[in-house]
Amino acid sequence: SLKDKLPAAEEFVRTKFPKSDELDAYCERMGACPYEMKKLLMKGCDVVAAPYVHILSEDIRLMKAAGCTVTGSPEEVLRTVTDALQKGMSGR
Repeated sequence: SLKDKLPAAEEFVRTKFPKSDELDAYCERMGACPYEMKKLLMKGCDVVAAPYVHILSEDIRLMKAAGCTVTGSPEEVLRTVTDALQKGMSGR
C-alpha cells in the first residue's frame, strides 16, 4: 500500500532533497503514484514550497488535498509569506 511505502519515500526526500521530477521517478520506480505520495509527504512537513497560485487559488486544492489549512484572505496569506521571505533574506 502507499502508506507502507511512505517511510522509504520520506528517507529518499530527507537524504537526496530531490527535484519534483526526481521524486516522481522515484515514486514510479517503487510503484507509487507520485501525486498521492506527495500529498502524504506534505502532511509531515512544517513548510511546503509551492507557487503562489497553488496556495491562493480556490480552484487549486493542493493545500487542502494535503490536509493543510490556509487561513485568512489571499492578501493576508501573501503578506505573511512575503514578510517571512524578507525576514529570512535579511537574516533576522
